Amino acid sequence: MKAKAVVFTEKSKVSIQEVTLSEMADNEVLVDVEYSFVSSGTERWVLNGKFHYGSEQDYAFPLIPGYQHTGQVVATGKDVKSVKPGDRVFGSFNKIENILLKWGGHCSKSIEAESNLICLPENVSNLTRSSLVIAQVGYNGGSRPPVEPGDIAVVLGDGLIGQFIAQNLRLRGAYVIIAGKSNAKRLEYARKYSCDMAIDTAQVDIKAQVAKLAPEGVKIVIEAIGIPENTSLAYDLLAYNGHYVLNGFYPVEHRVDLNPLSWKEITVYNPASIQRPRMIKTLNLMAKKKLNVLPLITHVIKFSDASAAYESLVLNEKEFSLGIAIDWRDA
Repeated sequence: MKAKAVVFTEKSKVSIQEVTLSEMADNEVLVDVEYSFVSSGTERWVLNGKFHYGSEQDYAFPLIPGYQHTGQVVATGKDVKSVKPGDRVFGSFNKIENILLKWGGHCSKSIEAESNLICLPENVSNLTRSSLVIAQVGYNGGSRPPVEPGDIAVVLGDGLIGQFIAQNLRLRGAYVIIAGKSNAKRLEYARKYSCDMAIDTAQVDIKAQVAKLAPEGVKIVIEAIGIPENTSLAYDLLAYNGHYVLNGFYPVEHRVDLNPLSWKEITVYNPASIQRPRMIKTLNLMAKKKLNVLPLITHVIKFSDASAAYESLVLNEKEFSLGIAIDWRDA
């Protein structure tokens, strides 16, 4: 079976190609993909040749990126019980022949194990739901530290994950500050949809600004960018017995010096995985409209325009963006 896919052919090169899906097994499902969602940070590292987790084959070119999409079931294997043709589902990975891939989410069709699919409620759009993995990452990071009403939390990072973290902390009762650098548009979105205060660290001394609200330090700092040096900043911002969450994905080896953290008895969390129960909880928050997802999707791109969009929005960041979705419905 043929399908269209985004293919990273080599470093900094993206094309749309026809690929062949593998045969569907008895426990697998064929999905017509409607939307896939770009993980800009991770996919930028892959495209730049900086991704280094797992074995070398996990990120060798050519590969098909992407690990989150929504669509409609069109066929099922004989052992499949939980979904049927016509059901709307969320999926992550794919089976494609003759190409190195470990994700394969940016593709017009997908063959996936029944156990990997999540059936979707009708009251959330497929576009919104296509961001479920990234939204779950934010939910996960924002769920780790204990929160009491009025606790001040600082999120270092004004991107999509930072904003989902901030939204979850606010749901739990925290007063949330998002800190970003020199991106007025992102901070504008953060103020409107995700936090109580946004700080441009290129213009404002964040330590001095936070000290006005919390002279003894804040209870929570979450690093959501992937910059190891932010650990020193977090230490300076945190109060005694504070909580530090490493919620970035680091393109280089990241070693944390625990000695300074121990002087303040700071608890460190490192939530980086994807778990189905958290995906369901995040989906439920979407369904209850407790997460602002759709307003943060700034670009919906037709699959035929994806090569140019990756060059402009992901690789070189020539244009402002937050959430980026690829529309496969005409494929």
